[in-house]
Amino acid sequence: EGHAHVGGLGALGRKVDLTGPADLPGTLERIRAWAAAHPQGWVLGRGWNQNRWAGKAFPRAADLDAITGSRPAFLQRVDGHAAWVNSAALAQAGITSKTPDPQGGRILRDAGGQPTGILLDAAVQLVEKHIPEPSAAELEARLKAGLAALRADGFTAVADMGVGARELAAYRRLAAAGALPIRVFAYVNHNHALMLRELKQPRAKALSFFQVQGVKFYMDGALGSRGARLLAPYADEPSTQGLWVTDPAKVALDVSITLRAGYQPAIHAIGDAANRAALDLIAQAMKKGKGALPPRIEHAQIVTAADVARAETLSGRAALAVRLR
Repeated sequence: EGHAHVGGLGALGRKVDLTGPADLPGTLERIRAWAAAHPQGWVLGRGWNQNRWAGKAFPRAADLDAITGSRPAFLQRVDGHAAWVNSAALAQAGITSKTPDPQGGRILRDAGGQPTGILLDAAVQLVEKHIPEPSAAELEARLKAGLAALRADGFTAVADMGVGARELAAYRRLAAAGALPIRVFAYVNHNHALMLRELKQPRAKALSFFQVQGVKFYMDGALGSRGARLLAPYADEPSTQGLWVTDPAKVALDVSITLRAGYQPAIHAIGDAANRAALDLIAQAMKKGKGALPPRIEHAQIVTAADVARAETLSGRAALAVRLR
């Protein structure tokens, strides 16, 4: 599997699955049933997609409040780039009408400026950081569950995209115990200190059941939550062209560092503006040295004809991984 989030896959069985309902009432009923069966702690879930509902409007905190009460709720969109939260979660994170949008994120607001309960990209972290972290044992269990699910589907190896320090430590414990059912090629989160720590070690040449392969970078968000960065405004939301989740200059610097260290940069870019910027920085970085592994662009969903041609020109030096969904 060339692009997965193993811990997230393993955690799905511990959350309410929102991929099935075709409308908001059906989604709310599934949340209500899960909350009743799991009466303690946060109400957690993933999989809703407002574009499949009549009207295609984003849900609101008020929709959740009636069924979750004072329990905080955090429900990720199907793409993982937006979260639907209730009033209790907004209050716990201290998000009000006066809270500014974080760099690389957006808090959706109503006509009066009040948060609606939808958070995009970097704004998701404003609430997510308040959710209690899993224990080391739970983290290992999630990784094992995700890997087992992949193995059951016939995969023998996986590229785990965006691995943090605690997950790296958990993977290494599992590898030392011989408990990894398939091979794992880890791409660490784009955390400058973490990547520098990992890239100090020469990349493993011999194939093993666990190894750090590269660094995962984010240029933009996703289309369905209006976070993919476009060259022109969204047709259905002309007030925005999407988001730069990370400053392209920062990505350019760390992509170059990753290449020179002999590791592989994997750059999330969905919108045409994000893909153009990714190609720009790849071309610039490779002038300083090709590196042992070619850079990757993850997703590449909207790309101009001119940039497709540029990618073909670069293909002798850089890989363009096109993943449509």
